[in-house]
Amino acid sequence: MSDNEHRCEGEAQRLQLSGMWKQESKTGKVYYSGSLGNLILQLWPNKFKESQEDRKPDLILYVVKRKPKPRPTEQTEGAKTDEEVTF
Repeated sequence: MSDNEHRCEGEAQRLQLSGMWKQESKTGKVYYSGSLGNLILQLWPNKFKESQEDRKPDLILYVVKRKPKPRPTEQTEGAKTDEEVTF
């Protein structure tokens, strides 16, 4: 069994997908964030849950598509002049 696989007593084998890190929003709210490939995972408390007896979930998992990194252009790479080109 690898480090990414865990077996709980009486349960099927589990596969770890990602780690989550505790974060704090600009407004001071605590949430957890991690990544899975090109996706960002965010785990937030359910702000619509009113009590422990409420049957709404305690936490909500959001998936956010990671913004693509800008591709380098000739200006950022430093365009080669005719003198710099080798044949």
